[in-house]
Amino acid sequence: MNLAIDASQLKTLQNEMTRFAQVTGRSMEDVLAYEAKEIGWELYKESRKISPTPSKILASAKTRSFRMGRRGDALAPSRYGVSAATERRAEALMEGQRSDYFNVSTDGDGMVRLRRVRFSARKQLKTRTKLSRVLRGGRFGNRFSAGSLRAGQVARFELQQALNADARIKPLNLGAVSAAVELMHRQRAAKGSTIAVQWLPRVWKRSKSSTVKNGPLVVNNRSGFEMGRVDFLKGREGLNAIEINGNVPGTAKVLNRHGIVGKVFSTRIRDRRERINRALIRNIKETFTRTA
Repeated sequence: MNLAIDASQLKTLQNEMTRFAQVTGRSMEDVLAYEAKEIGWELYKESRKISPTPSKILASAKTRSFRMGRRGDALAPSRYGVSAATERRAEALMEGQRSDYFNVSTDGDGMVRLRRVRFSARKQLKTRTKLSRVLRGGRFGNRFSAGSLRAGQVARFELQQALNADARIKPLNLGAVSAAVELMHRQRAAKGSTIAVQWLPRVWKRSKSSTVKNGPLVVNNRSGFEMGRVDFLKGREGLNAIEINGNVPGTAKVLNRHGIVGKVFSTRIRDRRERINRALIRNIKETFTRTA
């Protein structure tokens, strides 16, 4: 991962860590291990700040006429501008049809919702015929009864009646459904701050309102491995480099665009200096206490 790292900042942080180890008497290995975790925590907080909202992602997609333009990578192969997972999901929703009707809506946060439209079968009653109507099912797992009908299986006037009753019902082809599913995936990733969360440990803590350092343990991802990792590389003459690896697609681009690494290093240098000052004050007090 190609990141823009200021060499002078890295050197300054190295000097502050060395000084901290000397003042506190801790081993350099312990200092480096702790610092790697703190850099990961700061990467999470800074990435969280710039995470786009679902409504902003939707507005951006509208300006591009819903052209997704996803580029494939090792973690998320893509084709036709959407991920392979999106393409499979869209094909499953279409059920082999070239086009179908869907209920397309958004919630208060701008999250897109896509639900297939299915109709009930006509029923012959004693005195009249009960026409097909739009079913309200399919919200959970898009499941409908085996007897439900697609729009192409009902009379045109019954379909028109449904369209007049709900403007959210629209005809979509495979490309449009793929774009909608891709958009929903991106909104969920942004709302959950996938790029930010990757810097947390494999098992991390959170509260109901936010991520915290003390709280119930939560698994970071289904795969069970750390998506983002920070390591210090040591040589015979001391610290050689820092290795920052983010496996979520687009991580390097986002970090470089917003200058997140520079902000993180500035925060860590400032924090190290504060810790050194507190340690010096504590040492002075202990010295006066022993001599008193």
